[in-house]
Amino acid sequence: MDDRRKLPPKDNKTGKNNIRKIPKDYQRRNDTRKVPVKKYVKDEGDAYHENSREKENVIEEPRKKEVQRKNIKKEAFGNKQRREVIQIDKANKQKYTEKSENPKKPNTLPKKRSRTGIWVAVILFILISFGAFYIIKSNFYKYKSYSLKWTKELKQGSIVGYETFGDYIIKYSKDGAICIDRSGNEVWIDSYEMKDPIISVSSSYAAIADRQGTNIYIFGKEGRIGSASTGLPITRISLSDVGVLAVIVEDNNSTSINFFSKEGNTIDITVKNSLNGDGYPTDISLSPDGNNLLVSYQYIKDAMLKGNVVFYNFSGIGKNIPNRIMGGFNEPFEDSLISKVSFVQKLDSYVLASNGIYFFSSQNIVSPKLKSSFPETSEIKSVAYNKDYVIMIVDNITDQYKYTLKIYKTSGSLILEKGINYEYERLDLDKDYIFLSDSSSCVVYNTKGFVKFESDLEFPVLKFLKAGMGDGLILLGDSKMNYIELK
Repeated sequence: MDDRRKLPPKDNKTGKNNIRKIPKDYQRRNDTRKVPVKKYVKDEGDAYHENSREKENVIEEPRKKEVQRKNIKKEAFGNKQRREVIQIDKANKQKYTEKSENPKKPNTLPKKRSRTGIWVAVILFILISFGAFYIIKSNFYKYKSYSLKWTKELKQGSIVGYETFGDYIIKYSKDGAICIDRSGNEVWIDSYEMKDPIISVSSSYAAIADRQGTNIYIFGKEGRIGSASTGLPITRISLSDVGVLAVIVEDNNSTSINFFSKEGNTIDITVKNSLNGDGYPTDISLSPDGNNLLVSYQYIKDAMLKGNVVFYNFSGIGKNIPNRIMGGFNEPFEDSLISKVSFVQKLDSYVLASNGIYFFSSQNIVSPKLKSSFPETSEIKSVAYNKDYVIMIVDNITDQYKYTLKIYKTSGSLILEKGINYEYERLDLDKDYIFLSDSSSCVVYNTKGFVKFESDLEFPVLKFLKAGMGDGLILLGDSKMNYIELK
């Protein structure tokens, strides 16, 4: 009988392949049924045969052990291979089962991506086409006709002038002022009595004063917010974005520049000038923050009229400098008359004179400098300006055109010169549209120099404004506001 036995059940190494040789001293615990056996008596022959068998067993026993070990190793190796094959089969079966239970969906991701790419390309194409169409239309397209869409009556008596006030329009007269939006709706209305009203407008405030009078009224986007009175006649006013108001007043021998808050309260700052020494102030402009002031003067020297511009500072920097004067320039304005000074940015300004236009920078507040200059030898006929552009029309010295239209950026550069032959009476500028008109017709240019519209008019116009994206115009008359759509 084979010497191998199964391990006892309590052994942890149970299993089909866990077989080993049972030691000789192993005592079997399982109870076995004893079978009675007939006692056998050995004889000499049996002893001989038994001895011979024992010898054979002694010889064969090592061989059996070697064969047994080889068989166990082969069996273990074969079992290991079978386990690997079974595991692979189980894994394949599990994958197949999962595939059968969850059938693989068709891969639609590339299609989705391709569809997304197509939609993105279509949207980009539409946007680019729309942008190209808008650029071409706004810059190069010329409208052929117009239709009158609506007309509205405007109050407050006879007109003196119109002024844009952000998105609003102020009509001011001797009897009062009215503020309307670009659809003709009334925003506020105010009454006063003046002989010669003048106006100054900033981004948030507007001031109307009586030239050669003493009254000033200050307005916000919702109506009047303050008023002030001067003891001397008013000649010029300038309003900053923060509501600080500068006013030039004069008496017989001198002038002074006084300052007021937006509520009309006097600010304890005064700039005094002698007519015999400094000259006569012709224009003033406050910077948007109200800290810097630019003043132009005219004086007579050697029987010649000369010009001068002076920069003042009213912040802590100017407090320690005599008379708060940061700098002055007179050489560019020899033998010229200065008509307009203006701050367009916190530290940038320009001066319009009879001999050209000059751009200044106050980046170094204590030492302003001339940034660029464009002297003009021809006579300047008309000037219009806003926060972005200065438009100048001068006589043309050639026979091809009557006038030359010049467009400057307020940053200090000339961007266009264009010859024109239109006999105009009025020049207007709104946004990027330039309006030339007479009593019965108009020509509209953009700042690129292209004609956008020209036509006869059925009603008198005092001021032109651009409406919407450029397809509409607002025409302001003495007491009417007309909206036309360009076609």
